[in-house]
Amino acid sequence: MPVLPTFLHPQMVMARISRLIVINTTLQDRFGTGAGGSNVRKTPSRSGSYDVFDDTREVATATVPGAPAVHIARQPVGNVPFRIPRSAEKLPIPKETVNQIRPVGGQVNEIDELGRQYIQDQEQIVRQRNTNLREFQTSAMLRGSYTFTQSGVDMFTHAYSGGSITVDYQIPAGNKSQLDMTGDGDIIGTAWDNSAAPIVRDLLAINAAFIENVGIGLHDVFVTSVMWGHIVVNAEVQSLAGSTNDPVLEFKRDEVKQEFTAVLRGAPWVTFHIVDNGLNLSGTFTKLIADTAGVFTTGIDSRVVQFWECPEPVMNPVTQAESNEYGEYYYHKLLDDPVSYEFHSRYNGLPVLLIPAAICYATLDF
Repeated sequence: MPVLPTFLHPQMVMARISRLIVINTTLQDRFGTGAGGSNVRKTPSRSGSYDVFDDTREVATATVPGAPAVHIARQPVGNVPFRIPRSAEKLPIPKETVNQIRPVGGQVNEIDELGRQYIQDQEQIVRQRNTNLREFQTSAMLRGSYTFTQSGVDMFTHAYSGGSITVDYQIPAGNKSQLDMTGDGDIIGTAWDNSAAPIVRDLLAINAAFIENVGIGLHDVFVTSVMWGHIVVNAEVQSLAGSTNDPVLEFKRDEVKQEFTAVLRGAPWVTFHIVDNGLNLSGTFTKLIADTAGVFTTGIDSRVVQFWECPEPVMNPVTQAESNEYGEYYYHKLLDDPVSYEFHSRYNGLPVLLIPAAICYATLDF
């Protein structure tokens, strides 16, 4: 019996799926730098500066009774400039190309009138790009800097390094590499992939250095699963837990963000965050934190990190009213010849590291 022609077979669409599920908000949620986050602040200008006036550890001078007051030096004031970067994107969709299509995942007898569902799906992608940008900027702040490479007349490509323009978060050199945080030599003297590395003593030394340099001790450590695998088989970590105990006191999985938080039995005062999320930079998947690295931070609040948003003038395409909009802003407009839909996004924001010495980006595997 001959096989029936394929055009007689029913065309059944079973579902709409995504082969890439992206929840890139791990770091911005932790540091309060996401849209509407706890550390978001508004600034009226794209460019400006902020003053630095430190507390002091100096001890007041003793004098004999009746002696005149001793002159002391005025506390110095520093000034740090900033400039908030901008992103502006638009997604044009000609109505003729989407007018009589079926919904994505829908059947052939369904019509997505004027492509409304398709347009909503595309809008979500535009918004997600800005969420990804916030996550990139936050991860770059932890690394200490990021760069721009000019890729057009007025376009720039983001990267952690290698570009011609650098956003420098002024993390001290001693808070990078193997952590010579106080000038007394590297704290990470033995790579953490070596089971004999004194990991818990390293954590205590980092805590002491944070207390000396910042006044706030070590609170969180961010690593990937590769480095976490070295930590849990470390001899000192296991020894301090006791021979019959699991070295991990607490281990939790966040199903939404696909990350883990953990506490070691031998160092219960530190929370580890195991993060394998990443972004596509120049078309290549790059983890937010390198497999060979670890991020160490003090307790994070608005004294340490903020996210500054500046305004940009926009015009409502319907009312023609102008307004200044801060941070992320989205709008759409219809064009009449040919009939098309444009979805626009604006983004003006920058994570600001107010206490650069409160973060370390360390090389743990060398």
